Amino acid sequence: MKNTITFKLPDDLECAFLGEMGQSTKAIVEGTGLTPCQVNYRLHKAGIKRSEFRNGRSEIAQKLISLARTPLKPGLDKSLVARFAQSFAPQKKK
Repeated sequence: MKNTITFKLPDDLECAFLGEMGQSTKAIVEGTGLTPCQVNYRLHKAGIKRSEFRNGRSEIAQKLISLARTPLKPGLDKSLVARFAQSFAPQKKK
């Protein structure tokens, strides 16, 4: 009899969580002990598309972006402006 994936086992839940967070198959395999085929099968059954997280389109990615944006924005803006200004500054000749 084949086992049905119900996402009640710890490895199944961890696989789904890591997949939702955009982790690679290799990272999920290392974190769960599942095989690459088992990881891909579970993610497929759960309807998890890692690219949605990586592209910032998943619900979780949107929440993380909004949580991180407020405290990081002032420093990030300064850093981006400095890098932008540096990349367009005239280069000194040697």
